Amino acid sequence: MSLRFLSAQWAATAYVGLVGLGLNFLLARLLGPGRFGDYGVALAGGAIACIFLDGGFKTLLMRERTLATGALAGLVPTLHAVAIGHAMGTAVVMGTLVFVFMPGHRDLAVAAVAYFLGIALIQFVSGALRGDGRFDADAGWQVGARTVSAVAILGVLLAGAKTPTEILLAGAAGSLVSIMFLPHGQARFPRLEWHPEAYRAAVFLLWIDLATVVYFRSDMLLLKVIGVPAWEIGQYAAAYRFIEAIILLATPISLLIFRKLRLEWQDLQRLRRRTWRALLLAAAAGVLAATLLSVFGEWVIALAYGKAYGEATSLLGVLACALLFILPNFILTQAAIALNHERAYAVIATMAAALNIVLNSWLIPRYGVKGAAWVTVATEGWLFVGLSGFLLAQRRAVDKPHTDKVVVL
Repeated sequence: MSLRFLSAQWAATAYVGLVGLGLNFLLARLLGPGRFGDYGVALAGGAIACIFLDGGFKTLLMRERTLATGALAGLVPTLHAVAIGHAMGTAVVMGTLVFVFMPGHRDLAVAAVAYFLGIALIQFVSGALRGDGRFDADAGWQVGARTVSAVAILGVLLAGAKTPTEILLAGAAGSLVSIMFLPHGQARFPRLEWHPEAYRAAVFLLWIDLATVVYFRSDMLLLKVIGVPAWEIGQYAAAYRFIEAIILLATPISLLIFRKLRLEWQDLQRLRRRTWRALLLAAAAGVLAATLLSVFGEWVIALAYGKAYGEATSLLGVLACALLFILPNFILTQAAIALNHERAYAVIATMAAALNIVLNSWLIPRYGVKGAAWVTVATEGWLFVGLSGFLLAQRRAVDKPHTDKVVVL
């Protein structure tokens, strides 16, 4: 993975993250804690829905466009269009279900499905471009799509929009415009076809994504279901945005580390040295980030959100502790996947999701949003213990890569 790729991806990630963070700051001020809390809940629920809209196809596209495996080789030329068909079909089913079974939140729920359908379609293009090795083009695509979506949201705000539903629909419209009119050279229309071999490959990837999103997002949904006041949820959502921003900026580095670990899987000593170095750097970065957010939390909250979000300061101090585990977990995750331990990683992530739900169900009624913040720390701590324990137990055995026939495209 070249420095040029990392620079382009990092610049795009920074741009996307900063635009998203800026929009969140603006929306927090314009909507107020109550409506911003509803917006945060819609994003949390929609993020889980997005896993099924994606269906594992984003990762499958990237993998198969790079190096196609056996039964999928003949499907690769149309796989992107099949992915679009899957996402659109799933969105119709989801939209129908929320329309029928969520009458009290019908408009917001349908808008969230539309918004995350747009995100899934954007991610399919990224997966295809990365699979083709066009990393610079993917960086440009991310910047272009994020810009169009942001302009659409700013447009409806200037027109007088004041509800989360209007904002989500504007974002969905921006994504559709990007897919149809921005240059990307990939599929724009769906193919409504059933390919069992594609779904057999995608379901395992979906499982990993679902478990990860559940333990990242279940807190917001449970806060709403349990009946925590909307303004408190808004405080929690405001603090959590800073953690998400750091995760977003760390992602391109994790991709670089994954490639290096994967290329060195046969040299066990070198692999161990690189993994330990990466873990130490990630741990140091986690300590630094947690310290800065704890020390300057009150100042950054006031600067970003205003005085109405003063309660978010203490929550940010707790959530910052999670970074002590989140950044090292990036390394452990990439190491597990690089060594073909995806199944074990999926099991550990599923256990983390279950732990998150149980602890949130127990602590939120007693401690509210502060309990949810500490559960986030505990969940990341478990993931660190589970992944590091498994990898240490497997340190003498490195799995061989899959031996299926492959076709170089």
